[in-house]
Amino acid sequence: MLLRFFRTIGAQILIFIPLIGLLLWMGPIFHGSLSPVLSDTIRMPIFEFLMNAFTGVEFISIAVALVLVMAIAFLLVRLNTKFILINNRTYLPAIIYILITSGIPDIQKLNPALLSAFAILFVFEKVLDSYRFEGLFYDFFTASFVIACASLIYPFIIFFIIILWTGIILIRQFNWREWVFTFLGLLTPLILALSYYYVVHDRASILFEKYTIFYTNTFQYAGYTNETYIFLGILGFLLIITSIFMAQMLTTRKIVSRRAFVLLLWMFLYTLGVFFSIRQVSVEIIYIIAIPISFLFSNFWVYVKSMFWGNLFLWMLLGSIIYAQASYYLFR
Repeated sequence: MLLRFFRTIGAQILIFIPLIGLLLWMGPIFHGSLSPVLSDTIRMPIFEFLMNAFTGVEFISIAVALVLVMAIAFLLVRLNTKFILINNRTYLPAIIYILITSGIPDIQKLNPALLSAFAILFVFEKVLDSYRFEGLFYDFFTASFVIACASLIYPFIIFFIIILWTGIILIRQFNWREWVFTFLGLLTPLILALSYYYVVHDRASILFEKYTIFYTNTFQYAGYTNETYIFLGILGFLLIITSIFMAQMLTTRKIVSRRAFVLLLWMFLYTLGVFFSIRQVSVEIIYIIAIPISFLFSNFWVYVKSMFWGNLFLWMLLGSIIYAQASYYLFR
């Protein structure tokens, strides 16, 4: 049974995870993507520098993107082990993350949202590390500093400073110094970037112009197909099922685990809010929203007692991804 295999923690699952990642990324590695996303035409400074290094060798940039997806997947497993978000040792968060981020072939490439997902993971870990510890002003400075740096890759990530502030509210008692340090951390990279443009290009306004281009352009993602809607529909259905399941068992969790899942819920809602409120944000944001979804789905598939329903829902997700991949690369 598929679910029984996914629940294992032996060497076979460690071999399976990179294998399934490679299989699901074979299409973009050999064929590239057909529909453009915003980062194909407009780029922030750091991301533009990175993409210039891969000019003429797109397949290498896609291979790098796959490595980054695998890195995030195993970082989710590490976070689960460190904070015991799910009481069982499991590699399911890694598997689910790889599956979800492979459901829309257009974003299977090196893109700024994928790189920015590392910043979100860093912030999430820093917030949970702060539980029951005092005097962590510098950690919150670092977390907001990372978010600001990530905004030089993916400008919309700047709104995710709210995740840090929400985590402080959920995890910490009020300390005004911690809040001040988050603002200082947020401003420091932007001031440094402005200084760079002023010294090197004699025009600090270049940075503001780059942000403005992102928020005022008329880009609209045109790759919504029937396969995409099927995948997103099944994802939404499973979100309802797994959310109800989590709500029923949340009170049985330890305090830090319970607050971590509440923070993941807010992360999910904030990401949805950014997606629906900013027209220029498109499907690439799935690399970020897949983080809380991976933990939510993993919690369900670890604890669900009915193997029938567990396998059925898992096959629904996997089937929609395979269908999306086959339709994209074989029938277009």
